Amino acid sequence: MAPPAPGQVQLRVGSAGICGSDLHFYRGDFAARPGVTPGHEFAGTVSAIGPDVEHVVEGDLVGVEPLLRCGTCRFCLTGDYHVCGERGLLGENEDGGMSEYVTVPAITAFKAPAGVERRACGVGRAARLLGARLREGQSQRS
Repeated sequence: MAPPAPGQVQLRVGSAGICGSDLHFYRGDFAARPGVTPGHEFAGTVSAIGPDVEHVVEGDLVGVEPLLRCGTCRFCLTGDYHVCGERGLLGENEDGGMSEYVTVPAITAFKAPAGVERRACGVGRAARLLGARLREGQSQRS
């Protein structure tokens, strides 16, 4: 696996949840992108960081908020990245967490507070709440 580029974090996946949308892809209800690893509800341990990443270090347990975004449009800059014109989803548009290792945009990785179990970080709602709580107290924009 290539080392992470600037703005990226590589994770050793520790937990991944199976969402209803994953089942739809599996059943063929939704068209999956060939070559893209599924899984958008996951957590892991940081195994490598890109040269400009400062909010996590190797060994940190992180939850991943799977929404992809540009990070520079007015929506992203005001925290409304869920309506970014370039939005996407890890596990659907880019490789997701149903693998041993995955590289994700650093802005999607949120360090888990002490005492949080690895399993809890990868559950969709918990990961989104973790990301929202951490964004209140710290800026992770690139």
